[in-house]
Amino acid sequence: MSYTFDDSGDHAFIDGVETVSYDPAETGIAAIAGVKAIRGTVDKLGATFSDSLALTPDDVVFCIWATTLGGRAVRRNDTITDAAATPRVYQVLSWRTSEDENQVVIVCRKQA
Repeated sequence: MSYTFDDSGDHAFIDGVETVSYDPAETGIAAIAGVKAIRGTVDKLGATFSDSLALTPDDVVFCIWATTLGGRAVRRNDTITDAAATPRVYQVLSWRTSEDENQVVIVCRKQA
């Protein structure tokens, strides 16, 4: 009997880092593949800087390393696509950049 270990989804269990695709809503701008992110739930922090939004239980926060965005600025209505077997697409609602400009915290809503 042979067992093959599939570690492609290890981010959920080991380090929390996953690779996503960031797609600007602006026409003619190509999606950015290989963006490193950590996904989490909207907690008090996310709700604080998104207090003007009507958040839902399906909303998520992606913490993205700014360097993996290749200098692209985050904009409302851009999308993030995860690397799941059936990819899920999330629309950017709100964001903020860390003080050292190293990470971007993005509140997103899963698209239907």
